[in-house]
Amino acid sequence: MTISRCCRPQNSPYFWYDFIDTANKSVVRFNEWLEGLPIASRQDVVGMIQVQEDRATKGRLPKGAPYQIEPVHTYEHMFEMKWEVTEPGTRRVRLIRQYHAEPEAEKKALVRLHRHLKRVDDRETIWAWQQDEIKFAKMRFDAWPGVGSTTLR
Repeated sequence: MTISRCCRPQNSPYFWYDFIDTANKSVVRFNEWLEGLPIASRQDVVGMIQVQEDRATKGRLPKGAPYQIEPVHTYEHMFEMKWEVTEPGTRRVRLIRQYHAEPEAEKKALVRLHRHLKRVDDRETIWAWQQDEIKFAKMRFDAWPGVGSTTLR
């Protein structure tokens, strides 16, 4: 099993690079959902993501809840970060997924590829939807031009 750089402090610090396609329908859906939350809830979600990403840059992201990270088994050097959020005033749990790459040639890079809300409304097609999101992230990884061409954050 591949262990993410995010869980290995030996070579930190690592640096996040944004390569998320904000026009992708799943990213748009995520952003619209986020913007629709009450301000305090939105800040909580953004803060939760930032905390996890900050820990990742130090190689101090523990494996397992609440900081969940897993390798994408079908694609080497890609990982999935996971969050669970209960919407305010409801019991509805939203599952946030973010895929990132750890390019072998760029030992300090963590590349955000794709972020979405996991669809769980149709149990028959959950796996297929998830595979579509993973394939899109892989396409982004394949298209990534390298450290010098993207935004460092």
